[in-house]
Amino acid sequence: MSTVTVACKISNGIRIGEHVVLGFGPLTADRRFDLLVGGYALTGGVDKLAWEQWLAQNADSDMIKKQMVFADENVGALRSKCFRLGGVQGSGRQASKTG
Repeated sequence: MSTVTVACKISNGIRIGEHVVLGFGPLTADRRFDLLVGGYALTGGVDKLAWEQWLAQNADSDMIKKQMVFADENVGALRSKCFRLGGVQGSGRQASKTG
């Protein structure tokens, strides 16, 4: 299965198929993301086909048009885009994985 990493700037996150993509909201024991970059929470391992279907269904939504949610197979390219769009917000810190 091909996967993508999804960047999400929506505090509550979104659901893409069976995958929960987290936003930048507070971390709790059941709410973790992989990395916070430029104000975007990055969630890896999202099924690429599910992402493409979700993207097609939501192409006209503000969250896509305003680049609040996007994805890439290349994590380096995704991180660069997050830094570019997010300005100095976030420092690429690792999220706490406690719990």
